[in-house]
Amino acid sequence: MNAPTRLRADEKVFTPVGVARLINVHVKSVANWIRQGRLQAYRTPGGHHRITRTAVLRFLNEQKMPLPEALCEARRRILIVDEDPNVSEIVEAALSGNDDRYEVTTIPNGLEALIEIGRHLPDLIVMDCFMSQLNGFEVCKLIKGNPERGHLRILSLSGDHNPDVREKIMACGADAVLLKPLDLVEVRRQIEALIED
Repeated sequence: MNAPTRLRADEKVFTPVGVARLINVHVKSVANWIRQGRLQAYRTPGGHHRITRTAVLRFLNEQKMPLPEALCEARRRILIVDEDPNVSEIVEAALSGNDDRYEVTTIPNGLEALIEIGRHLPDLIVMDCFMSQLNGFEVCKLIKGNPERGHLRILSLSGDHNPDVREKIMACGADAVLLKPLDLVEVRRQIEALIED
């Protein structure tokens, strides 16, 4: 179960929890399939299992199980959560030219973001720390504290340059933080790094 020597740049990689959610089974079933060698997986340097999209497709075909719609989609889902529509526009502008790679949804507050995440699980959440209705700190804690959603990647945005704010949002579960005003090149770089990680 070694890591693949070469992954395509666009190859999606799942956690066991992600596979379980994708095909609507318990995570213990996925762990058993991996242990039995029926579902090919590899271990990260930290010892966690990861499964490529190709391996999931192969397994589902061998087991004659239906293919989930999400596996057929090539586009990655990005959820932007910010009260300021100008910020959402900047993030979308950073992704321009990649319309075929990303499906972008914008939401103005944390409460609506949680509802949207329940409907359509994104690959990445780009979210402001400070929102009037359920702020980014609370949303991060709720997402990362949920075993079915804890794998979601979160890029946090903050207009407050105080290092304590960065520490606090990272402690709540954010994977990276960008400071406002946003730089288009840095936004694109961070999104690509997190979504392909």
